[in-house]
Amino acid sequence: MADISILRGGCKMDPITSQDAFKYYQGNCYFQGCDFKKAIKCYKEGLKINPGNIVILYEMGQVYSKLRKHKKALKYWKKLKNLAPHSILGVKSATYLKRRPVKIRWVSEVKAFCGV
Repeated sequence: MADISILRGGCKMDPITSQDAFKYYQGNCYFQGCDFKKAIKCYKEGLKINPGNIVILYEMGQVYSKLRKHKKALKYWKKLKNLAPHSILGVKSATYLKRRPVKIRWVSEVKAFCGV
């Protein structure tokens, strides 16, 4: 589980200047700890603050992809592509939108990511 106090301590060295950025970093802590539900909650809170945060939109797609919720992942990537089509994340999202979800061993992939 992610230790948010570490994140707050890190802010002293590299201050996070906006609430949506804080929610992004907090969500990433949970994502890296494989607590995908909490990551989604943080990312959604960040999007309420700033609906145009393309980094959070990208990460929402990543989380839903890990959970095999492809329609939800594609929804966020499509929104990102429409907001910033020429950004690196916009181009990545466009690539994901062109592909169809491939049937692979999702459970083993998530377990490998989480180190289980």
